[in-house]
Amino acid sequence: MDALENVLGLYRAEAQLTAAESALKTPSSSAVIQAAEEEKAETLARLADAEAQLAAARGEAPLKADAAARARDEARAAAAEKVSAVEASREAARMMSPVSIFIS
Repeated sequence: MDALENVLGLYRAEAQLTAAESALKTPSSSAVIQAAEEEKAETLARLADAEAQLAAARGEAPLKADAAARARDEARAAAAEKVSAVEASREAARMMSPVSIFIS
């Protein structure tokens, strides 16, 4: 879910950057231009942060996939050991049960 949030943050930052750049292109007072430039700078910082988070998430994805694969393999091995243990337990119980001999 974090990767999706990172991508959405990246798109939002790009949209805000586009809006700030278009505000700078329209003729306005110096106060409006300064505010638009500040907004553009803040948006560029958020965009860089979102891109860094996305790159980090992409780097972690293969590690998480490998860990999940190892966990699946370990779970399969544990399930196989459980089956063997249950069979051994049943065999031991069968061997421990009394044997009746009918003598006539």
